[in-house]
Amino acid sequence: MTGARPPVRPRTHRPDGPRFGFLLTPRWLRLIGLTILISLACTAAGWWQWNRHTARLAAVEQVEANYEATPVPLHDVLDDPAAPLDRRDVWRPVSATGTFPAGGTVLLRNRPVSGTPAIHVLAPLVVTMPDGSRAVLVVDRGWLPAGSEEQPAALPRLPAGDVDVVVRLRAPEAPADRAAPPGQAYAVNPAQVLGLSAVSDDVRALPVLDGYGLLADERPAGEALPRPLPRPDTDLGSHLSYTFQWWLFAIGAYVGLVVLARREAAALDAPAQHPPADSGRARTGARRRSAEQEEDALIDAQLAAAGVREHLGRSERGTATTSVPPGPSLD
Repeated sequence: MTGARPPVRPRTHRPDGPRFGFLLTPRWLRLIGLTILISLACTAAGWWQWNRHTARLAAVEQVEANYEATPVPLHDVLDDPAAPLDRRDVWRPVSATGTFPAGGTVLLRNRPVSGTPAIHVLAPLVVTMPDGSRAVLVVDRGWLPAGSEEQPAALPRLPAGDVDVVVRLRAPEAPADRAAPPGQAYAVNPAQVLGLSAVSDDVRALPVLDGYGLLADERPAGEALPRPLPRPDTDLGSHLSYTFQWWLFAIGAYVGLVVLARREAAALDAPAQHPPADSGRARTGARRRSAEQEEDALIDAQLAAAGVREHLGRSERGTATTSVPPGPSLD
């Protein structure tokens, strides 16, 4: 005869060791590494959007500071053709007097204006510098609907003689690396625009000022001036909101990792769900009791049937009726 068994303590799925020791398993190390890569990528994307935002903000501040400023003489800003345009002078209005040489019109291709397909009309303006020398300032005189280049005779003509202009200075663009049709350009690079024009050789040999100007006023005005260029858009865009979204994604990657780790730890700490030891015996006993009940019912039915047969036999022989235990109804 044996004594009573001691109660069995419930076992857990987690082996002995730190609660979060599973983080050092290969599967979790790979997951941690992937989380770090995702977070770094989101952080880099956020910094890229931040840099775009700061660049856009600086451009907008430049427009707001210079666009409506009082015009100053051109030589106060660009007094030497060899001097680069100061970035602080971008969008600054300047005044100058010069002449548009014949054959100077160059069309700038693929420059939509407010979503409208357009071309810009460029022309070199020969100006006199403070030292008496001459130089060329490229002027963007305005825009025309795309397709106007197919009708050269209908293009606006340059005014003859001396012209007083007010232009807003822009930084030069890099030279285009693809060939354009004659008299057309893909970039506003002053030296390249002058080379693409049909001006005389003596004008082509003049030094070119760094930067170019967007025409704001012209007196006397030429015939059928191109359409004036609109004020630049000062909307900052969505770069700042995208910055914070990417950085939230970077933080969210670690938050998701922590949530998964806590769930894993909780699952390992949960006790193993084993069925009770006597549940099998209980089911066996229930099946045994059910079989015994069926056997007793069968015996009772057989006894009742035997009693009915005995009662019928006595009735046929005319014997005295005896009390017979009633059997189940056959109906």
